[in-house]
Amino acid sequence: YASPVLAKLHGQSKVLIYAGGESDPAIGGLLCIDPANGTLHDRFPWRDEEYIQSTGSSPVVVPEKNRVFISTVYPKNRPHGGVMVEYDASFKAKEVWHSAKIACHWMTPLYIDGHLYAIDGERENNSRLVCVNADTGDEVWTKNLEWEDAGLGTALGRSRAVGLSILRATLLKADGAVLCLGEVGSLHWLKLTPQGCEEVQRT
Repeated sequence: YASPVLAKLHGQSKVLIYAGGESDPAIGGLLCIDPANGTLHDRFPWRDEEYIQSTGSSPVVVPEKNRVFISTVYPKNRPHGGVMVEYDASFKAKEVWHSAKIACHWMTPLYIDGHLYAIDGERENNSRLVCVNADTGDEVWTKNLEWEDAGLGTALGRSRAVGLSILRATLLKADGAVLCLGEVGSLHWLKLTPQGCEEVQRT
């Protein structure tokens, strides 16, 4: 399900595709392709051999370092999660780091000022907002964005507020901030920095 991404690597335009793979076992991964002639420069496998799974998170480019990040929540022979690769001048990829602490189901992480921001986790009960150092893969902070909604509790005929969360949300960088669409329909303006998450507005 991941979308192809057009990127500049070593000053040249390349198409990056995080492919699922139709083989059995499925051995898809990150493809680096020349858009001018379709030449496949390199294939970096990052997918479990189990066929039934998804690759829903699109590649995230770190242009100043010729690096690309991809992620999945599904198990792998080595730890599942995210991997940062770096392309050399021949457009061959090598692993820089990998981490199970930034495993994205379908949302695409944001790269902002040397950090990755994402929703880690496969299911509603284990999803969380994370900030990871893009150079090292180290987790900087994690947050469960939760709140109480008294109006919803009343609408449901309950005597108390209902606890809500963004769950498996999606993030979009816009106007110098981050727009977060929660899984249950909440919409949030967030300020995300290495120091933490500040919720500016919610509806």
